[in-house]
Amino acid sequence: MTATGLPALIIGAWWLLSADSTSFYFPPLREIVEAGAEQWRTGELQRNLGASAGNWVIALCIILIAGIGAGFVLGRYRGVHQALFPVLEFARSMPAVVLLPVMLLVLGQGRSMQVAAIAYAAVWPVLLNSIEGFRSAGSQMDDVARSYRLSRWDRVTRIEIPAALPRILSGVAVSLPLAVGVVVIAEMVGSTEGLGHAILRAQQTFEVRDMWFGTIVIGSLGYVVTVVYRWLCWVLLRWHPETN
Repeated sequence: MTATGLPALIIGAWWLLSADSTSFYFPPLREIVEAGAEQWRTGELQRNLGASAGNWVIALCIILIAGIGAGFVLGRYRGVHQALFPVLEFARSMPAVVLLPVMLLVLGQGRSMQVAAIAYAAVWPVLLNSIEGFRSAGSQMDDVARSYRLSRWDRVTRIEIPAALPRILSGVAVSLPLAVGVVVIAEMVGSTEGLGHAILRAQQTFEVRDMWFGTIVIGSLGYVVTVVYRWLCWVLLRWHPETN
């Protein structure tokens, strides 16, 4: 079955099985789609989707820069990693949800708090995989670089980053959907716009169809992000033996 075959089968079954539903909590899929079409007509969906996508993109840029940059330093300099290891483990074990009240107090409601929560929650897979990736570049590659008399810049860009790239991309693959989920949580707590806020507002006002539609949109975004990212990984790693 193709990648689109099973989702299409599930949607078709949901449409047919829910067609005669009279449950307030589980409305027919047709009515959920109609609620989504109304949101699109009024522009509400575009506004919420744009706000959530903006938070996600900004946080993703921070995650990549901070995660890969810190991963390089911690992976290549063991003394720094050993010194910071207790702090890293303490911070990694602290769920972002627990820190939301602190972030709200310090940063207030708005984009800054949401981006900080997303970045904090989703940076760890990128950071940890970057550390292991750059560490795997090891002394043997350093010997090769010295034998070819490569400059420090050439050694980093032509040896260490390509060697670490598969692990880094694996970490990013975990962070992407995780960041999508945290977007919703952050917007439910500290926002007046976005998909998370729309879902919470629909639940509080008993607009069950809008609530279900927002949930479907979030899941669909996660799926699309994963598919696009897999293609991007294939493009970036075409030289790697495991992709051939």
